[in-house]
Amino acid sequence: MPIRNFVKAKRKCATLLCALHAALSFGFASEHVVDEEDHAFEGQIHATLARDSQPEVLLYTISSHFLRVESTVTNGTSPTDLLNRASGELTLIFPHNRSFIRMKAATARSKPAEMPASAMPGAAMIPMPPPAFEKLELRDTNEKTNILGFACEHFEMHQGGKRLDLWATDRCGAFQPYLRSQPVGAPASTIEEQWSELLKAKRLFPLLAVLKLENGMEQMRFAVTGVVPQNFAVESATLFQPPADYHEVLPLPF
Repeated sequence: MPIRNFVKAKRKCATLLCALHAALSFGFASEHVVDEEDHAFEGQIHATLARDSQPEVLLYTISSHFLRVESTVTNGTSPTDLLNRASGELTLIFPHNRSFIRMKAATARSKPAEMPASAMPGAAMIPMPPPAFEKLELRDTNEKTNILGFACEHFEMHQGGKRLDLWATDRCGAFQPYLRSQPVGAPASTIEEQWSELLKAKRLFPLLAVLKLENGMEQMRFAVTGVVPQNFAVESATLFQPPADYHEVLPLPF
C-alpha cells in the first residue's frame, strides 16, 4: 500500500473512532443524567381540611416550578398562597385589599430574637433555660396502600395523648400547608404545627391525615378528594404570580 493511501486510511479510522466515542458518551450521559423535576407531578389536587368546624375545600395547582394553594370559597377574604418550589420563596396574596407579601424560605418561620444580656440587669451571669420544645418524628409503619391511584405509605406521630395517622405519597411533590397569614416567629412545637413541615422535609404529599385524641375524638382531617394531572403552558404563568395591579407589602419583622 502506498504511504499516501496508508495515511488517509489511518486518518479515516481515527475520525470514525472519535465519532463512535462521542456517540457512546452522549448515550451514557442521556441514560444516567436524569432530572427528577422532569418526572414531577403537574396538575390539580382537590382536598378538604376539617378542624373542629365546617370542612374547608382547598385547591392545589402544581406546576414543575410553582405551587398554588387556595380556598374555593369565593368570599373575597381567603388568601392565595404561591410557592416557588426551587427557592422556597412564599407569596401570600390578599384579595380583600389587593396586596401581597413575599417571604424568603429562611425567614418564613424564624426564631424570635433573644434579649441581649446587657439589656437584663443582673442577669449576665445567670444562664437562661432553653424554651420547651419537643422534637417530633414521623414513624414509618411499613404499611402501604393505594389511594386514588397513588401508592402511599403509612406514618404515625404521637404527642401528649394525640395520635396522627398519615398516608402519603412521593409522586405529588413536597406538601405545602395552606396559610392564611404570615407565620409567627416562634418555632413549631405542637403536632398540629410540625406534621406538615416533617412531610415537606421528606418530599411527601398526604392523601389522608387524621388527628385523634386517645378517646377517639377526631380533631383534624385532611383528605384528598380528587387528582387531575395537567401540563401547564407558558401562558398559564400568571397563575403563579401576583396580579399586576396588586401592591406589595413588606412582611412583618418577626
